[in-house]
Amino acid sequence: MPMKPIQKDWAASIFQVAQEFMDGELCVIKPGTPGTYDPVTDEVTGGTPDQVIIDWRAARAQHIRMPLETNDSNGWTARRRFRFQMELRENDPAITQGLVVRYRGGKDPALSALSYQVISAVNSSHAPLRTIETMTEQKPVTEDAP
Repeated sequence: MPMKPIQKDWAASIFQVAQEFMDGELCVIKPGTPGTYDPVTDEVTGGTPDQVIIDWRAARAQHIRMPLETNDSNGWTARRRFRFQMELRENDPAITQGLVVRYRGGKDPALSALSYQVISAVNSSHAPLRTIETMTEQKPVTEDAP
């Protein structure tokens, strides 16, 4: 059987199909630094606010494997890996460890209540999508987060 000819822009074709499954949206945030609380004045000084690196963009979320569970002297915790995919744009900044993903939409509203720490986000030179690998401790985010 002869092979099908390779499309000139196969990445665009793949993106069109993948886009059909993007039922939510994400943003990528660089967490700010906390300020110092003064109990005498009851005020917080210093610190920096969160910075939006990539604003809300169509995306999909997928959990990966079983939760990683640990039980030690600090108590029981469960962490879970998540993979997010979104459109890869030419002028996007690098998405590196230390950044945080927020997600909303999709069929599971619980996903929007969590914060996801970036593990890595690299693709091939022909990538049609940006794939972001993350980890969540399944702890809720604060109400005032972007």
